[in-house]
Amino acid sequence: MAKSPPADIAALKTIPGISSDQAERRGRDLLAAVKRGLELPDSELPRPTRTPRRAPDLAYEARLERLKAARNLLAKKYDLPPGVVCPNGTLEAIALADPKTPQELAAVAELRRWQLREFGGELLGAVQVSPSG
Repeated sequence: MAKSPPADIAALKTIPGISSDQAERRGRDLLAAVKRGLELPDSELPRPTRTPRRAPDLAYEARLERLKAARNLLAKKYDLPPGVVCPNGTLEAIALADPKTPQELAAVAELRRWQLREFGGELLGAVQVSPSG
């Protein structure tokens, strides 16, 4: 709608995602909203705000890659999908926490107890590998 604003109900019905029923029921409201938006001066249009990008953390990225490699080996060994062994979000939480001990690894909230029990040693080992080793 932003690239080609509809001028009437017929045009509204041609827009992907707008059903004929929706156009009939809510079309006048939608067209009025489009018209209001088009009438706004450029200075009053909402501007999306971008969150500042974090500086790259190479150590974190390296830990995450090692964790993914360890997880993928475990998945192959046990013939399980990698996401079942340990989802990416959990690996990211582990890499961010940078645990040094089994207790610190156990404190990662995203890590399930069974994952800790079955794969904790391998995951902790992947985190602890030094960048040169």
